Amino acid sequence: MAKQTINIGTNQDDGTGDLLRTAFQKVNENFTEVYNEIGGDSLSSLRFSGSTITSDGTNQNIIINPNGSGKLDVQGDTLLNGNITVTGSQTVQQSLAVTGTSTLTGNTTIAGSLDVSGATTLSTLTLGTSSLSSSGTSELADVT
Repeated sequence: MAKQTINIGTNQDDGTGDLLRTAFQKVNENFTEVYNEIGGDSLSSLRFSGSTITSDGTNQNIIINPNGSGKLDVQGDTLLNGNITVTGSQTVQQSLAVTGTSTLTGNTTIAGSLDVSGATTLSTLTLGTSSLSSSGTSELADVT
């Protein structure tokens, strides 16, 4: 539905604007559309402030879920703070720098470079034309 604007007439009380009942029907329909977009009868637990999105609840996840086969497309440099868990197949086209704790579950393909600082545990590592070097604590179970 497109936004419905109340016709307020040309001059005050000249009878050319919307009738009171019609005006409030438009108000109700506009609010219904807004409420449906932010959670329907149960209000959204998200808070928007400037460029920050937070949840109202303590320890509550924020889920971004594109419809169908759509993808979450993040443009530009991306900064992720905290622990990262990735599930499924991953492909990195440029470089991946990991500082701290990250868990990659599933097949991971890195077409560029991988820079990991700190202790590293790999269950299986397959190297194409790449080389592997270590200056920290590394544990490799199987290297091919």
